Amino acid sequence: LLETAAELGGKLGGTVVDGRVHEHGYHFFTDYCVNLMDVVAKLGLEDLFEPREAIKFLWRGQFPAMRELRNPTSDRYFWHNAYHGPVAWEHWVLYVYSILDLLLAEFQEADFLDLVTVNGYLASKPYMTVDAALLHQQSLLKTLSLASYRAAICSYQRWMRYPLPYPEPMMRVMRRNSLDGFIRPFAARLRELGVRISCETSAQRVVLKERGGVVITAGAGERRAEVGAGVEFDGLVIAVPLEQLSALLDDALFAATSRVRRNGLGEPPPLANVRELRSAAMTSLDIQFRHRIPGMPKEHITFLQSEFDISCIDLSQLWDVGEETYINAVATDVRTQSGLSQEYRVKLLMDEILAYLGQRPEDVASVHYRSNEEAPLFLNEVGSWHDRPEVYTAIPSVVVAGDYVRNAFGIASVEGAMMSARQAALCM
Repeated sequence: LLETAAELGGKLGGTVVDGRVHEHGYHFFTDYCVNLMDVVAKLGLEDLFEPREAIKFLWRGQFPAMRELRNPTSDRYFWHNAYHGPVAWEHWVLYVYSILDLLLAEFQEADFLDLVTVNGYLASKPYMTVDAALLHQQSLLKTLSLASYRAAICSYQRWMRYPLPYPEPMMRVMRRNSLDGFIRPFAARLRELGVRISCETSAQRVVLKERGGVVITAGAGERRAEVGAGVEFDGLVIAVPLEQLSALLDDALFAATSRVRRNGLGEPPPLANVRELRSAAMTSLDIQFRHRIPGMPKEHITFLQSEFDISCIDLSQLWDVGEETYINAVATDVRTQSGLSQEYRVKLLMDEILAYLGQRPEDVASVHYRSNEEAPLFLNEVGSWHDRPEVYTAIPSVVVAGDYVRNAFGIASVEGAMMSARQAALCM
């Protein structure tokens, strides 16, 4: 197992700076992430996850007064959400009705006429209102970092089907950071099973042999020592981010994966089609305050009408990080910050965060900023399904895994990556 970073984890992991773990951004998990929860159970980590029943909504200048949605897929809270949610009750009713309407619709990713955005689909409904449509927009931005006028309706429908059998709790969050709580125990278990893990080692080239085997040339840090040089493997699972997969496609691999493989599974799109897929970074800030902020809830907070679509969670009410408020804030729409200095990006984001939370710059002890430009999220845009690779490729000994690979879950997520990984193991 070759890993480019110092530790396993990818976007679910974290980096250690001055003794503190900083994640890619806050994480939340749901009971319908059955593949992830199966691994959690095998590791005996069920107690790591704490249920969360609601999400808060905050208007600028109104802290600590907030609206909330509580277990929105549970019929027990339908009227609670109608009168305590972020929109008037009539818009909430139309929002729920539009979800039921969507679940009954028939879409096919391969059908040209079904290449429709979420917003385009909603606009076709005579009952739809702007406020009801904006609830769909909020859901997409927080989950996929993608606006409803760019998101594919087919992928959105796939995702919306999963929560219905699991109405409560709304989500679960980790009581520890993901690196210490999940990734390191997971890596330890792999080593117990005999897996050889080489960190700080990136694959440089995949060489295909005539008999179907695979040789990997890899560099280890600055030494660029070859790992497994000359060793012919029977099979290879490429489980790298979208942009790294594109970089591995040299002349030979491009040509080999462009051939049609007829084996009863269908015809996978050429692997080079991943270069048509797009991704975007979600910026993350870990903010340590000098005091505990009165009225700060334990639930996630969505900043309504935020310029950078910011949301946050108070980690000091979840992790053992001290009494003073310590939050992680994520900005999912930072396109206008492209080309700006890091210092100015941080200022823009902090100005907005402090304005929503009613705090002053002198109340902040420290800020850790992550642009995450080196680890962007795959975007489930309209038409992307046609270019997403299958798990299997035209090379029998090479399979692909990742949240951008076609899978039943549909959207870019930990569960989508886990689902594709199990499919890759079965193919292998």
